[in-house]
Amino acid sequence: MAIQLVIVYPILYFAVIRGNPFTYWFRNSPAWITAWGTASSAGTMPVTLKCLQARGVPDTIAKFAIPLGTLVNMDGTAIYLPITVTFLAATQGQVITPGQYVVVFLTSTLASIGTTPIPSASLVLIIMIANSINVQVTGMYGVITAIDWFMDRFRTMVNVTGDLYGAIIVTKITGIRDPIVDADGTIIETIDQDENGKRNSQV
Repeated sequence: MAIQLVIVYPILYFAVIRGNPFTYWFRNSPAWITAWGTASSAGTMPVTLKCLQARGVPDTIAKFAIPLGTLVNMDGTAIYLPITVTFLAATQGQVITPGQYVVVFLTSTLASIGTTPIPSASLVLIIMIANSINVQVTGMYGVITAIDWFMDRFRTMVNVTGDLYGAIIVTKITGIRDPIVDADGTIIETIDQDENGKRNSQV
């Protein structure tokens, strides 16, 4: 998860935006701090939207990307599940074959997309994925359950960070702007919003 957070996301951001990814990440600290505290992507959604608005992401993108990302963008969970299942197998002396690794990776990816954005939702998924390759869920699963409340906070932080980076990247690629309308609904001007939250009006 640390690699995803400090290497993969920043590289994608820099490749598209050509800006400092860590500056952007720290400016959005209220979102990922809230994610760490609540362990819920859904509970963090209002803060995430507010941060993106402050960064200049158009509402058109933010209000579509964040609810969608909250449901399906579970990068932290997708990384955590295969590691946990591999750990369970190792503690029982079971060797996972290459074919079983493929099954674990595929089921982890699909399960993470379908999981709910609430605390400790992945505990059930661990059992499902372990059973798919005949790994017994025994004693060490209790250890995983005991520390999941803590690990879940890091998974959620990674998930929300992915939403933040994804929204600004989509904004850059699409070039979508928020319009300004008058009381009659007539568009007066559009607002060109960049990744730093600066606004450039075009009448």
